[in-house]
Amino acid sequence: MKLIRRLGALFALAAAAACTDAPGAFDPAGIPAPEPPLAALQCTVTVARGEMRCGEAAPLGGGLGDVMVGGQGTYVQLRSANSKYDSIARVYSMDVTLQNLLGQPVGTEDGTTPAGIRIFFYTPPAASAGSGSVELNNPDGTDIFTEAGQPYFLYPDVLAAYERTAPKAWKFDVAPGVESFSFQVYVSARVPNEQGVLRWTREKGDVVSRDLFTVWGTGPNDIWAAGSGVMMYNNGTRWVVIPGDWKGVVEIHGSATDDVWAVGGGYGEIHHFDGRRWSLVPAINENWSAVWAGAPDNAYVVGSAWGNVIRWNGTGWDTVFPHAYGRSFYDVWGFGENDVFLTGGWWNAATQRNDNFVWHWDGTAWDSTAMPAGQGIGSMWGSSRTELYGVGGTGNIQRFDGTSWTRVGAGVTSFPLRQIWGSGPNDIWAVGGYTGGAEAAVVHWDGVAWTAVETGAPGSVLGVYSPNPDKVYLVGRRGMIHRRSGGKWAGETSGSQDWIGGVAAVSEGDVITAECGGLKRNTGPGGSWQTIYATTDCLEKVWITPGASQIFAVGNVEATFPRVGVVVRWDGAQWSRTVFPDVAYLHGVWGLDATHVYAVGYGYDDSTGNQIPHVYRWDGSTWTEMPTGQPTGQLAGVWGTSPDDLWVVGSMVLRWDGETWTRQYVHEWADSYSDVWGTGPDDVFLAGGRVAHWNGTAWSSIYPRLNYQGTGVWGTGPNDVYVVGSQTLHWNGSAWTEVNIETAASLMDIGGVSARHVWAVGQGGVVMRGRR
Repeated sequence: MKLIRRLGALFALAAAAACTDAPGAFDPAGIPAPEPPLAALQCTVTVARGEMRCGEAAPLGGGLGDVMVGGQGTYVQLRSANSKYDSIARVYSMDVTLQNLLGQPVGTEDGTTPAGIRIFFYTPPAASAGSGSVELNNPDGTDIFTEAGQPYFLYPDVLAAYERTAPKAWKFDVAPGVESFSFQVYVSARVPNEQGVLRWTREKGDVVSRDLFTVWGTGPNDIWAAGSGVMMYNNGTRWVVIPGDWKGVVEIHGSATDDVWAVGGGYGEIHHFDGRRWSLVPAINENWSAVWAGAPDNAYVVGSAWGNVIRWNGTGWDTVFPHAYGRSFYDVWGFGENDVFLTGGWWNAATQRNDNFVWHWDGTAWDSTAMPAGQGIGSMWGSSRTELYGVGGTGNIQRFDGTSWTRVGAGVTSFPLRQIWGSGPNDIWAVGGYTGGAEAAVVHWDGVAWTAVETGAPGSVLGVYSPNPDKVYLVGRRGMIHRRSGGKWAGETSGSQDWIGGVAAVSEGDVITAECGGLKRNTGPGGSWQTIYATTDCLEKVWITPGASQIFAVGNVEATFPRVGVVVRWDGAQWSRTVFPDVAYLHGVWGLDATHVYAVGYGYDDSTGNQIPHVYRWDGSTWTEMPTGQPTGQLAGVWGTSPDDLWVVGSMVLRWDGETWTRQYVHEWADSYSDVWGTGPDDVFLAGGRVAHWNGTAWSSIYPRLNYQGTGVWGTGPNDVYVVGSQTLHWNGSAWTEVNIETAASLMDIGGVSARHVWAVGQGGVVMRGRR
């Protein structure tokens, strides 16, 4: 690995597991002690089977200097394909890809500019079974990594979280007597936050709290689920969140692992996954409702707003149906290029209802297929054109036998059915339930009869996927994921409506959270969550003095109407509770020390109904109001550098200079802000509808995404700042980059004790821990 003195902040990632620091010229003073060393990646290639397996090896020794961390399946994933041995040329070759499992982009310092990724050989290839020589045939070069002259392969990619490189051919000269050979490799690459968090883990709560509308895959180890602002992936082990600008994906389908389509409503949203990464595919604007892909050059997308149907031909879109007012397409299903079905409805002005239809493409023309009156089909699945099934409406299940549609399964459920999927003609699942309802509708066809199935799913089911008779996945409201395996149903998420509003880190493994019902603490490692203060109040934010010798939390009293604000305090010996009758909600709390603690929120003017902002200060014995002079508005966050330099934010931004409040105008549009944090009077960050920064002279701001909402901001210095909310961002002093924080739950707050030990909390009762 290049020394830091030579290359600057270079990050080296072990391709199977972390290692200790390598010798170098970098002064280690002030750097936290590294985490326990992990092993380098030991790869073994079995020649006859054409197989590469990688696992942990002995730890990499060395003194203090450049830090190397990693982990096969944890931080990165190496995969090989198309392996073969040319016995005449005596060359073994394989195509190798690298996948980024970090919470940061890899191969870049600013998130966009490529810096290259190099996989270098820490130990050369050598026979591990059999006998004979093994030599690397085609490295891209050699360089100094941990020592001089180490060969490497160069991948020019910038990899966002969970993206994969293009395959690259690795070749080895292998003597005929070699049965298998082994080597150790590391991955060397730049990351935007080289000294910060590399991996996020979920300590409690759900990985997702947003509605999931669809689930699909190519098998039990390749499953996608998506919904309202979220895309998720399961490789057979766990669900992970795929970063991206997902607005509202309603259906996923593909023809292979490297040909997957996702479409959404309202934004003309069409995404495609090519095996490496997701990308937006431009098309006409439409409320897309469904997709079916039969091959890489044959995919149909249908719309429900204008009745558009377009077909992907491998390079662009063909218009199958031009839009027509009043026509809506609900779903598409096919069995080949010349065997495609479309379902939908057409508004009949005379009867004031939808006339439902099914159209079929036979390679020459579109033709309608007869349907029972009033029986619309919203979702289709079939194993053949004589075994095509559709569902839609209350208990409606239809079967097409190649000639006509017939209703089947009558009376099996009285709930609306929304989606259908099967692993074969004798294993078909149809799901649904009332929108927002607590009861799920799940029915199953076993080749003999349709029966209702009790799954224990906590609400209506919006999507279903079954790769084989033993595996069934259900998705639904508030991130509900339910799975059947081994004949038993279990929830992979709870679909919880719980949320955690605030977090305060006591130390690297000691954290306090604020939520409806009280305060909880986990002193870790391996510790359990203990309630340290139980209440019927809904607590939103928490602030602590060093060591949590004093604890302050704010929120509101849920048992009263109208609501009133409340502060609870631990003084080192006992808890006290203070109610603020003039305040409806207290949203923010922060302090300089135990005698300079500030709480902010808002109340209502009884005569006008207007919101009135409030700021209170705790001086060690009493709470005193600091009138803002603002006639209306609300406040949500507070932070400062001294008693004479205080910032409060909400529907306005105010600054206190020790005598008066001055209103700050951040942007020409009236953005609201939820939180504020900084490193000094001339370095202040705001989180809200925009992310804003004060440099002591002027404001700058960014608008990360459409409908973005930041709810928390925190950092360790001017070059290490996090903003959480509907998207998590990190500032490294020169650029903002998106952070894959391993959850699709909307986050409410973030805090920590160092750049390498960070906590984030939010909806679904989720607690995420980030560490180096």
